[in-house]
Amino acid sequence: FIALPKKNGDIRLVIDFRDLNKCIIRPNFETATPFQAVRTIPPGMKFFTVIDALKGYHQVPLDDESIDLTTFSTPFGRYQYLRLPFSVSHAGDDYCRRVSEVFDDLPNCRRIVENILVYSATYDEHI
Repeated sequence: FIALPKKNGDIRLVIDFRDLNKCIIRPNFETATPFQAVRTIPPGMKFFTVIDALKGYHQVPLDDESIDLTTFSTPFGRYQYLRLPFSVSHAGDDYCRRVSEVFDDLPNCRRIVENILVYSATYDEHI
């Protein structure tokens, strides 16, 4: 694993999955750019809320075979991810696909990368 500094000064431990990533056939999930997504918002919208899923990738469970593939060692023992780690090559595609399945058909919502933008014309609609 690698220790990287976070913006707030904390340390983030990142597992080096480069060898695993070489073996993964990455699905291609087409996603709009933020600019494209925002351009589809109807005119007249005045109220906006951005929803950021806290640790979104870690909300995605791994199957048993995938759990075994994420095993890593530290001076304190061996560990495995039970949820989707950020540094696996298909994580972004898989997460965005799952978010799209939930939110794409909802009115007044747009997925922008890994966030959800909710918009409305009036305050009453928005709440």
